[in-house]
Amino acid sequence: MIIIFSVVVILVFFLYRLNQNTCSYWSARGVPYVPATPLFDKNILKSLLPTPENLGKIYKSAEGKDYVGFFLLRTPVLMVCNPEIINGVLRQDFQKFSANRKPECVREDDPLSQHLLALQGEKWKNLRSKIIPVFTSGKLKSMYYLINERVEEFLRVLDQYEGKPIDAEKFCSQISISSIVSCAFGLDTKCMDPANDRFLKIGRSAFEAGFWKMVKVQLKMFHPAIFNFLRLTGYSKDSSDFCENFIKDVIAHRRASGYTRSDYVDILMKIQKELSERPGQDNGLSDSLIAAQVFSFLVAGYETTTTTLCCALYELAKHPQIVEQVRAEVLESLGTSGCFNYETLMGMELLERVIKETLRKHPPVVFLPRICTETTYLPGTEVMIEKGTQLLIPVLNLHHDPIYVPQPDEFMPERFSNQKQFALPNVPYMPFSDGPRKCIGEHKINGQTFK
Repeated sequence: MIIIFSVVVILVFFLYRLNQNTCSYWSARGVPYVPATPLFDKNILKSLLPTPENLGKIYKSAEGKDYVGFFLLRTPVLMVCNPEIINGVLRQDFQKFSANRKPECVREDDPLSQHLLALQGEKWKNLRSKIIPVFTSGKLKSMYYLINERVEEFLRVLDQYEGKPIDAEKFCSQISISSIVSCAFGLDTKCMDPANDRFLKIGRSAFEAGFWKMVKVQLKMFHPAIFNFLRLTGYSKDSSDFCENFIKDVIAHRRASGYTRSDYVDILMKIQKELSERPGQDNGLSDSLIAAQVFSFLVAGYETTTTTLCCALYELAKHPQIVEQVRAEVLESLGTSGCFNYETLMGMELLERVIKETLRKHPPVVFLPRICTETTYLPGTEVMIEKGTQLLIPVLNLHHDPIYVPQPDEFMPERFSNQKQFALPNVPYMPFSDGPRKCIGEHKINGQTFK
């Protein structure tokens, strides 16, 4: 009994000292911080999650400060609030903050985890250089007809509901998934087609609500060692196997038949073939890597597109005067070009501003994570950041901060007129992230940004 009691006392003392050292992490570095939640507090589990509510409270506590430290469970995280510093992290000192996830997030036993968003270092750099040609304006233009077919079908279905209430989220989900499945997987489905249901289920599972789902997502991002120790997975094995096998079957069929189609799989296969024909070089684009990129195209594209469409429709429904202005622009563009094509779409400036303001007010990504890849100073400060330290950029809070955005809760597309362009380092606008790790689907045409 004495031995057991002694071991327990020593263990408790050790844990107490470890907890004290961890909780004093930011104070020891002279960084303003929000204290860690006590171990036996009823909210200890909630401290695992960087929810919009929790991040809002932390951001508010940093009012007037450039940064603030806080803890996710017992992991120290630094929230960066100053646009100049954010610009340094995302752009100027990118090499020192180039990772957005820890290496443990990529697992050999989970091939679909090897997508561009999760990779880092040379693997990320090499893969991005191979994939980025997929998203040139020419390649996107070649896929336009695939999306247009889905939209025309969507409008025919919508005509059947004229004068009746509809579930906007359901319809936006269908147009999003049918377009993505067509462009990414090469599957020719129609809007409201039952064949979409399996892909809808996978897309929704990545963003479904629920405490346990949120815990798994945050464990994988901020506590990957715990995530891997518990052998958790982000997606069910059934969904992962289905997607991986489906994509590999598409690749095998196209190789055997010679069938081509201007979609994501086809373009990646052409890049793979071109790389394999270069003598003395490892092409670095295996079938498994292609499957991972196509899978991430589905997961990342589905929710962001659906959410943005729903929010845009919601805002337009609240502002009928803007609806009339957009409608007038559409009719004028059609009258000029005679048809609704890629060039017509790219020329609709008011429609672009409506989408940008929707993304400003309702960003699909609430925060941007970054990992310090080498011990360095936080850009423009004397704060030393150790290698492996997690940084967080609160996109939603910055987009709604009246210091940078007057009347932030108002829907005002005119904010994005040419005279009032939002951009770092002065005004934080990051719906697609920023710097070299920004969304690969973002590109510029004639100085304007599109996605």
